[in-house]
Amino acid sequence: MKTPSPTSYPAVNEILHLLLTHVQEILGNQLIGMYLHGSLANGGFDEHSDIDVTVVTSEEISTAAFSALKHMHDQITKIDSPWAIQLEVSYIPQRALRRFDRANKLHPHMDRGSDEALYMMAHENDWIIQRHILRERGIPVIGPDPKTLIDPVSPDDLRQAIVDVLPLWLDPILNNPSEINRRGYQSFFVLSLCRMLYTLKHGEIISKHAAAEWAKENLDARWQSLIERALPGRQHPNLDAQPEDIHATLDMMRYVLGQVKPTRYPDVNEILNLLLSNAKEILGDQFIGMYLYGSLSGGDFSPESSDIDFLVITTNTLSDKTISELEAMHKQIWASGMKWASKLEGSYVPKELIRRHDPDGTPCPTVNEGAFFVDKRGSDWIIQRHIVREHGVVLAGPDPKTLIDPVTADDIRGAVLGILREWWFPMLADPSWLRDHGSEYHAFAVITMCRVLHTLEHGTILSKPKAIQWAREKLGNPWRQLIDKAVAAAQHENKDDFLEEALDFIRFTREQTKKFEMTTCEK
Repeated sequence: MKTPSPTSYPAVNEILHLLLTHVQEILGNQLIGMYLHGSLANGGFDEHSDIDVTVVTSEEISTAAFSALKHMHDQITKIDSPWAIQLEVSYIPQRALRRFDRANKLHPHMDRGSDEALYMMAHENDWIIQRHILRERGIPVIGPDPKTLIDPVSPDDLRQAIVDVLPLWLDPILNNPSEINRRGYQSFFVLSLCRMLYTLKHGEIISKHAAAEWAKENLDARWQSLIERALPGRQHPNLDAQPEDIHATLDMMRYVLGQVKPTRYPDVNEILNLLLSNAKEILGDQFIGMYLYGSLSGGDFSPESSDIDFLVITTNTLSDKTISELEAMHKQIWASGMKWASKLEGSYVPKELIRRHDPDGTPCPTVNEGAFFVDKRGSDWIIQRHIVREHGVVLAGPDPKTLIDPVTADDIRGAVLGILREWWFPMLADPSWLRDHGSEYHAFAVITMCRVLHTLEHGTILSKPKAIQWAREKLGNPWRQLIDKAVAAAQHENKDDFLEEALDFIRFTREQTKKFEMTTCEK
């Protein structure tokens, strides 16, 4: 058999050939493939790197095969080669590799090191990241293209994996800083933090070295010297880390942990923190709390198209002077050039108006599509109050359930009917607004009708993705084809005009509402 040469390192290839030969002997027909990931696939591999290997099997490994593999790994670690103890190998059944399954995460794993042994390891959320690297850049030693074995991992799945892993990874170090007393490990953490920040911002995985170069150009200048020292520092694993570098690394850990609160998008958090501090400064004792709703609370936020929906609750109706100060503050944010400045949409509502809906209540300061104005709460605020109460993300203040009375299913249905009558159905007589705003808003109309139809039937509010899935299954063709076209347009994959089809779907929705309007009238 020809020795495989998956890497440009002959000594690494020798160890991989030895591993593959023994794995084939032990697993036989159970072996589907063997792949390299980590720095060998993602870039940045050097003499201090792990050799990250995933072995894919057709089914769970038997007790006998586990014992044989354990003995094999014990023998490999005794080979006179520095690479022999740098193998990190996981044995994953094909079904568990296809998509991340928290109920099926315990699989054989071998850590690097001379005293390690094969054991059953829980492959936690960081495995989402490794699956992505394996799928997109994995190097086959043997077996089919890894893209045929692993479903795509979305940018938001990668971001969420970072959010979930961060405290598990960093809290032990923050509680026991002696863990990073060695320069190599301390530098490893700095470079890893750079890569995590890059993933949070871009939804992609790059090498630690590339991430460090990005961080030097894009992060605050206070981290630059620390990052510059970390790049060569990793090459000196046995030297002691300097005390100032240990303290700076701990500070960087705290900084990164702060970047994922309250959302997993650092740029969004930056503008939310600015808005929160400004609002609290202007409102003073009148400030009760600030909350997120909409897609950021519903789990369907899209960095490409979503707004940042916020609610500030105040003790009472605001004076003209305070409203003017809030307007000036928002204009300053818009002029800042911050990425999300124009996407802020929200209101400042006194507690008596948020407790229960009052269509005749005092108009409230409102921010929408780059404009600041004072307006009354329409029917949509029955729904928004429900979303804030049940799913709102607290930036500051008490639990929103203590501030907002429960909203019944019939209240939600009535609010939806009100929005349809006030906004959507008039477009059937005069579609100029929808026509002028192009395919993106045609998509918005179709997707909104999906949510409307579900809400009328069930009396609950679903996220856009879940409502789309429900409508496709419930309505079938031809509406399913239109819904797919709308999803493609919303994702900027289709710019074709489909105004008439969108209007037809609004007409269909109007017909479906008649039975609910009758029910509402009877009550």
